[in-house]
Amino acid sequence: MRVHCTFTGAFMSTPNANSAPHALPGSLTEPPRLLLVGGKGGVGKTTFATASAIRLADTFPTEKFLLVSTDPAHSVADCLRPAPTDPEPIADVPANLQIVEFDAGQSHKRFMDEHMARFKELAQRGTFLDGEDIDGFLKLSLPGLDELMAFLQIAVWAYDGRYRTIIVDTAPTGHTLRLLQMPEFFQQWMGAIDAMMAKHRYMAQLFSRRNRTPDELEQFLAGLQETFTSAHELLTDPARCRFVPVFLAEAMSIAETDDLVRKLSELGVPHRETFCNRVIPAASGPLLQAVAARQLSLLADLPPALRPAPGKAEIWYLPLQENEPTGVTRLRRVWSDLQPPDALTARLAARVPADALPPLPEPPSLVHGAIPLPDDRARLILLAGKGGVGKTTIACSLAHRLASGDGNQPPRRVLLVSVDPAHSMADCLAGPVGPAPRKLADNLWGMELDAAAEFEQLRDLYREELQEFLENLMGGADLAMDREAMESLLDLAPPGIDEVMAMVRVVELLDGNAYDTVVLDTAPTGHLLRLLELPELADQWLATIFKILLKYKNILKLPTATAKLIQISKGAKRLRSMLTDGASAHLIPVSIPTEMALSECRDLVQACNNAHVSVPALVLNQVAWVEIGVRPSALLSALMEREGSAIVEYSHSFPALPMAVVLRHGPPRGLQALGRLGAALFSARLPHSAGTTGEAA
Repeated sequence: MRVHCTFTGAFMSTPNANSAPHALPGSLTEPPRLLLVGGKGGVGKTTFATASAIRLADTFPTEKFLLVSTDPAHSVADCLRPAPTDPEPIADVPANLQIVEFDAGQSHKRFMDEHMARFKELAQRGTFLDGEDIDGFLKLSLPGLDELMAFLQIAVWAYDGRYRTIIVDTAPTGHTLRLLQMPEFFQQWMGAIDAMMAKHRYMAQLFSRRNRTPDELEQFLAGLQETFTSAHELLTDPARCRFVPVFLAEAMSIAETDDLVRKLSELGVPHRETFCNRVIPAASGPLLQAVAARQLSLLADLPPALRPAPGKAEIWYLPLQENEPTGVTRLRRVWSDLQPPDALTARLAARVPADALPPLPEPPSLVHGAIPLPDDRARLILLAGKGGVGKTTIACSLAHRLASGDGNQPPRRVLLVSVDPAHSMADCLAGPVGPAPRKLADNLWGMELDAAAEFEQLRDLYREELQEFLENLMGGADLAMDREAMESLLDLAPPGIDEVMAMVRVVELLDGNAYDTVVLDTAPTGHLLRLLELPELADQWLATIFKILLKYKNILKLPTATAKLIQISKGAKRLRSMLTDGASAHLIPVSIPTEMALSECRDLVQACNNAHVSVPALVLNQVAWVEIGVRPSALLSALMEREGSAIVEYSHSFPALPMAVVLRHGPPRGLQALGRLGAALFSARLPHSAGTTGEAA
């Protein structure tokens, strides 16, 4: 059996006839004040968020709407841009729809420029920190500021009532949950500030002869508190807020969405409808029909949190489209193609039982154009890309390949690490993986790094040593105000400092010489780009801490915590050196053949070039195929034409980069399947140039 992949051609367009009006989800017929669209990376969040915003603006032309992207790797503009070969007429965005791709860095700068004087005054009222001390903390730019500043800005927009609905295209799951937890973080931060102000309030009240009123600074803090309190009330109000999860009928996507929905329930964030994207329609040909049967099997056995329930939860599904839904015209059509909950119920009732499913077709040659296996100088290898492109699968397969070795390279001791806040490695490996290294096979260990726990350990160490020091210094005297203020020092770190600790922990594991190589399964592109900045950011944060500890060295002696901070500082410098030396660290982008993924891949490679991070090869995943001699269905033919055009664009965009093409197949779960993929994908030989001949055979 031979496999044919079309690597040339234009998009195939099959315009839909005007269809009868469809039922629509409640979030569009009775729109809330705040509509958040989220889920695992790559499931189509941006498509649904943008299509929702356009639909609402069309339906309520006299009202104003706001579409805001909080994903650092924005793709709303790419979603609105029609494909170059798209024959559809170009339509404009409705005039009553404003679109913002949120820039957390600029927002943070504006916020600090406006309020820095207030925070310095606040510091001067504190018990031991002065304006210079607090200035160092407030000028830091750390990954968690993306979520903090986005939450604060959305809260302000919602509070002023200018928009009928704010539609939020969120970052992938892990970072979206952190955004939703901002009220909790803010309460902790306000607790630290309150501890600093306690002595000032006490002294002011003590020497005041009458009841004092809050001054301007206290009113400012009270205003911030009111903004966050109002935003929290909005997030938990079913009449004004709704979160719409988007997922794919794939095991890993379902598992992550189950975690998301359960966490939404814990946080009290309302959600009712869920969108299942890219469900293969009936009569789509042998390859796609086999995949469709497995999709329906998964949808029939959803976890309890995702199962439809009358009046409580419902699943709408969008069939896999022949044409990528980009451009306003195609985004408007999403709603005529969207299938209501009873349509899914009907398909599930008619599905083939799981034990009668036909075998899923497997191409005899899964990979075309294998890429070089990194040599033994590579200590750190990062797999990166847009959410949903298969980073975890490729990372696991590479780790297995390195641990197994081949005729040209001996086996290496490999540690496979996930630093994505929404871990999916255990699902891919079909076995448990925890926060400590766990042996998976000969020469192969795996772990899902708990970034929050890494920082919490440092916080606990600092507080315990501080408490012991103060008790010994004062012989048990009560210095409650001073103790609380000093204990709150690390609480002033913005959310996201945990990611600094996680990356430094990776370096420590490497330097311990228990492993030859660490393979890193990273967070989706936007947050990975922030992670690449962490060595420098860690230096900034640690320098601020050291400056304070040095200033107060005569009264504040914390040798163990200080030694730990010095260790972290050395690890950050080591990481920065490793990332930029060109031999010790490599970043391998993983992408899929779509226009939006290509745009994001270009940004990622350019960012790596700017940061002097080595990019030795590219993996292009999930490519459609058909057996030679088999007539493809119209849908499969359209997919192959669309993806062929995209592959040609990849080869033009990265002409000097070795590229491997991985065909669509059953998800490789478990070490045996991952080993087969790794052996096919990574070779010690130099590959031929993929995607330039028009055909792979």
